[in-house]
Amino acid sequence: MTFSTEPYIAVAGKPPQSGIRPAQLTDLLGEKLLIRETGSGTREILEKCLTSRNLSIHDFAGISEIGNIPALKAMAAAGIGITFLYRSAVEEELKSHTLYDITPEDFSVTHDFTLIWQKGSIFASRYRTLFKEWRH
Repeated sequence: MTFSTEPYIAVAGKPPQSGIRPAQLTDLLGEKLLIRETGSGTREILEKCLTSRNLSIHDFAGISEIGNIPALKAMAAAGIGITFLYRSAVEEELKSHTLYDITPEDFSVTHDFTLIWQKGSIFASRYRTLFKEWRH
């Protein structure tokens, strides 16, 4: 059951100089990229998106691999680089203007978060009830 569909966005510690989001993903390649460790879902999504455009993380001006999201957000807020995360993970920082959405116009990525369980589980009705409660 799909719990939510989350936008995957690019964020930085300052707004774009022009005040307008970049037009293309390639406009961000001059930035240092802050990414999660290999095996992370957020990194995998970025790498797949880049590959589909004949790009890779190595096309950015530099790369720093960070092991957790709070550190990643703090480094981006400090101006050390840019990062890609789910909007829900940076909602507070966007509201407080410690991070800014710099998602290029040509970059529209979403990801479904789902609740799954084994087919035929005796707990299926319980999971459905929990799902309904969480959604409200």
